[in-house]
Amino acid sequence: MPRFTRTFSYTRPTPALRLTVLGALLALAPAGCFFPEFTFEEGGAGGTTSSGGGGTGGTPTTTPTTSMTTGGTGGSTTSMGGTGGTTTSMGGTGGMTGGTGGIGGMTGGGGMGGTTTTSDTTSTMETTSSMPPLEDCQNGIDDDGDGAADCMDSDCMDFSCVPAVPNTWSGYFLLYEGSPVGDPGCTEQFPMDSYVGNFNLNAPAATCAACACGSPSGEVCTPPSLIVGLDVPCGGTPSLLSQLFMPGGWGAVCTTAQDASGPYYSPAGLTICGPGGDQPCHQAITADAPTVSGGFCTPSGGMATVTPATWDGFGHACSGATLTGKGCAIGQTCLPKPADPYIGGLCIKKAGVQNCPAGQFSQKHVFFDDFTDSRTCTGCNCGIPTGSTCAGNITTHADSVQNQCLSPVATFPAGTCQNLTGNPAIGNSKFTVTSPPAGGSCTPGGGMPSGTAVGTFPQTFCCMPDQSP
Repeated sequence: MPRFTRTFSYTRPTPALRLTVLGALLALAPAGCFFPEFTFEEGGAGGTTSSGGGGTGGTPTTTPTTSMTTGGTGGSTTSMGGTGGTTTSMGGTGGMTGGTGGIGGMTGGGGMGGTTTTSDTTSTMETTSSMPPLEDCQNGIDDDGDGAADCMDSDCMDFSCVPAVPNTWSGYFLLYEGSPVGDPGCTEQFPMDSYVGNFNLNAPAATCAACACGSPSGEVCTPPSLIVGLDVPCGGTPSLLSQLFMPGGWGAVCTTAQDASGPYYSPAGLTICGPGGDQPCHQAITADAPTVSGGFCTPSGGMATVTPATWDGFGHACSGATLTGKGCAIGQTCLPKPADPYIGGLCIKKAGVQNCPAGQFSQKHVFFDDFTDSRTCTGCNCGIPTGSTCAGNITTHADSVQNQCLSPVATFPAGTCQNLTGNPAIGNSKFTVTSPPAGGSCTPGGGMPSGTAVGTFPQTFCCMPDQSP
């Protein structure tokens, strides 16, 4: 309950006046009684005009006792007190402008009433109150004296008991997770900035320009590997073929046919061919068209367009809470419950990507300080050229000496048939390119997105379930 103190103030009379009054009192006192008895009578009302005096004091009693008369009420506009009683009476204090005359006092009382005093007093009253102390929920003390400290006190509903920080972890942290725009910063109860990080890295794959291949180059016009002598003119149906297998790499240099047994040729004048085995063997000669081999195409394109990586999420952790709160089980601490927009449970932290420890710190949040970005496109490449063509002539000779071309028999475009006369020997030949490789293309490859953006320097926060008020 509040305690009230009433204080009265007055203006002390002058020393000369106090001596006069005291003398009068002693003269009236009976012999042998040092402390006189007093009776009090109320004085008359004071005047009401601006020059009026106080009211008339009471009349002293006729008994042997000393009479003290209370001064009258001061005038409403005068600064004079009411008129006191007889010389044995103590006057009341005069009012201020419009004030009320005070109560006549004893020898140590207020100023004299009426015209016998020139001192006025002013009465004042002061009121003071005393409230019970409030509970501080984090100082470990029962501040309000209700027998319950901190988290045990019903006044601490916004606080809760938090388990001890596990070994190798640090804590405790108030954690914000969201957009940087909504970050409320640290609070008075968790005042220290402890960590700022990011999560949810937004890094789409690179966009790659299409790959392309230039025209083939470096190709070789390769002659056929088989030349065939026919026992019928071109367009007929042969009965027996004189096959001349040309070795690989033959061409402009005179080359003799060769098989597994070695070089050979088909001599002139053979007449053991035809349906009856009695016809000339070399009436025409033919060969497949040349082919294009080797070569390459030059790739182009595949340039990478990489959208800058951005973080979709932001994290801010604050610490520095007072850890002296009591009212919890052994090892626990009384701490404030997080309020919106912070994560609803207090957290602990450890470097790296970690599994949360067993217990109440079970809600995992991983943040990163930075990231590395290897997003790009693979290089373009081209397959081997296809579709190219070339042309060349084959000249066959009748020479019987290996790799000797001194006796030409016929010249014909590879891929066609040429009739022969005289059933000549065949086997030594040359190939001459008439049209180099042309046309064709290469199939492009590569130019595919590769690489990723990866967060670095991770920090794992493990938080309690929602404790928010």
